This record gives sequence, structure tokens and C-alpha cells, in this order.
Amino acid sequence: MLECLTLRRTDLLHVYHSSYQGELLQLLGQFGSGLVRRGIDQCALDLNLPVPEQDKAFMLSLYMNAFMGVIWRWLEDGMVLTPSYISSRCEAVMHRSIRGSLSQLNRGQTVDNSALM
Repeated sequence: MLECLTLRRTDLLHVYHSSYQGELLQLLGQFGSGLVRRGIDQCALDLNLPVPEQDKAFMLSLYMNAFMGVIWRWLEDGMVLTPSYISSRCEAVMHRSIRGSLSQLNRGQTVDNSALM
């Protein structure tokens, strides 16, 4: 996805700095959400761990904020970093982090249900 965006760098930055910025970020967020969700599900499958939907939703929210922060910074900086650099770093950091989070959550950590509304 980032490679395609880079090919239209001038157009994308024009849209980003226009009144359509919100729509662009929403579209990128929808795409990113699917990637992150699939990453969480695949890591849980690889580790053979059951993950409650509540935990998946929390992790998705956390990692999506990180993902969108990286995308936002990339756009703010004029898309200087290469897509392959961004992708490789996101994959390396998130892959290890997701696996570690899933393992930690599965170690008998209980959820304080009083926090649920």
C-alpha cells in the first residue's frame, strides 16, 4: 500500500494538506485496521492461544494508534522515508510486541470486570 501511495506522492500530500485530510486518514486507518487485525489473529493462531474478543479489541486499538501515528508522521515529514523502511520497522516491532502481548495476556492474567461498563 505504501509503495502505491509513494507513486502518487504529490497528489497524496495535496489531499493530506486539504480539507479532505480526515477522509484520507480514515481510509488509511481502515486499511491499517485490517492489517493489524490479521496480524493479531495470525500471531494468536501461531502461538495456539485463545484470545478473548475484548483483548483483541484492546490490542487493535493500541496498535492502530501506533500505526496511524507512524503514518501521520510520515505524511507530516513529506513522505521522506521509504515504504520498505517503514514496513520493515513496523513489522519487526509489532510482530514481536503482539506475540509478547498475547503470551502475557494468556498467562492467567485476569480482567478486572469492574472496569467494564
